Amino acid sequence: ISLVRVKSFSYMPLRTSAVAVVVNKDGKILLCKQVDSVTKKFYPDKPGMVDWQFPQGGLELEEEVVPGATRELQEETGIASVKVLGIAKYEKRYEWQNALRPFTTSHYKARGGHLRTVFFKFIGDESEVKLDQKELVDHQWVDAAEVLNIMPPVRHEHATAVLAELAEIQVN
Repeated sequence: ISLVRVKSFSYMPLRTSAVAVVVNKDGKILLCKQVDSVTKKFYPDKPGMVDWQFPQGGLELEEEVVPGATRELQEETGIASVKVLGIAKYEKRYEWQNALRPFTTSHYKARGGHLRTVFFKFIGDESEVKLDQKELVDHQWVDAAEVLNIMPPVRHEHATAVLAELAEIQVN
């Protein structure tokens, strides 16, 4: 049955998601903690993993990356007071271990993901942050040097690449 799953999922497209890397007035970066049930669904092979991540979510059909990242940021965090700093050149593509996915109850009709990242400057104040509590339950603003110490290793490749690009942008 695993071979059937692999073959069935292999014909599906990648799900494109917009990632919001948000920098506040102090130069710190927003990380959000995923609810445990979401983490368990995406990482069943990593029990106990705590998933701190940049806010992100799937793009709607034909939605462009900047409006999509802006929408996801507002839906998940309440943050609307932002200025777009740019779009990352780096795009991460990955495929899920489809042989392990449920065949009939899979939530996403995709074989994996395609992450596109937008950089934002947060120009509001902390009272604007109101997490949706369905996907994200906590947040923190951290120095760029601390991001990899907080995020799980599965997110390091993407974070390393986009933080290197962010370092080249004038954030003022």
